[in-house]
Amino acid sequence: MMMKSNYLTVPWRRRTVGERRNKRGRTGVANAALRRALSALLLALTLGTAFSGVAGAAPDFADDAFANVWTRTDAPVQSTSVARSWFWGPQANSGPLYERYLDAPNQERLVQYFDKGRMEINDPAGDRADPWFVTSGLLDRELISGQIGRAHV
Repeated sequence: MMMKSNYLTVPWRRRTVGERRNKRGRTGVANAALRRALSALLLALTLGTAFSGVAGAAPDFADDAFANVWTRTDAPVQSTSVARSWFWGPQANSGPLYERYLDAPNQERLVQYFDKGRMEINDPAGDRADPWFVTSGLLDRELISGQIGRAHV
């Protein structure tokens, strides 16, 4: 019969890094792995934001009507011929997107996101000369209320 060693039961014995546990019950090895994972995540996020502008150019306008509205409102800001803030922003933040909209043909509408808003074409068969052919989305209302507008109200 083998005797049980008192080596593990001696209270003053110094434990190895892998055996020590902190207040949360994690061992030193687990803490080191967690620190490495968090460091890698932080590095990836830092590099992602640092090189985000380098990798690709701004998306083109999803529709000529969007370009016309942007040119009318924000081209003067970009050329510094007026001293005011952007209405939409310096460039598009997305490419063309189709969002569900029950009042539109095929229940979808073309949208494009910008720094300060969203442009929408609710009826692509509508009069392109109409000043309301392109509408600005109620993005702020949707974000605050948490309700997405799926139809005209």
